[in-house]
Amino acid sequence: MSSNADHKSQTSLYDRIGGEAAVDTLTMALYAHVNSDDRLAHFFEHIDLMQQINHQKRFLTYALGGSSVVYDMEKLSTAHGKLNLKQEQITAFNEALNAALIDLDVDDDIREKVLAIAIETENNFQKYST
Repeated sequence: MSSNADHKSQTSLYDRIGGEAAVDTLTMALYAHVNSDDRLAHFFEHIDLMQQINHQKRFLTYALGGSSVVYDMEKLSTAHGKLNLKQEQITAFNEALNAALIDLDVDDDIREKVLAIAIETENNFQKYST
């Protein structure tokens, strides 16, 4: 019989955060912050925001361990590279993600792990863009 600590370490972040409903809520909160941030809002003015939100939900589900779908980081990097994102904008997105996690009262340990995944994703983008 495993201890609760062992079980907790084996449970995906997706499950620990609350699964599909929590990722849906998190994504909506994230884009509320993104759209209220002058550093980011202009990127989403002329796109189908619900389609973007659905893409983000799928990616978060994957990144948090809730999906076996594998993302092609090189392809994602190329798509994001066309936006010519600056470090300030990447930082702003991570700040929006952090704010959304805080809004939803996500435990600090989970929040820190989610933010670490965001930074790892950014590093992967940079790896493929060079």
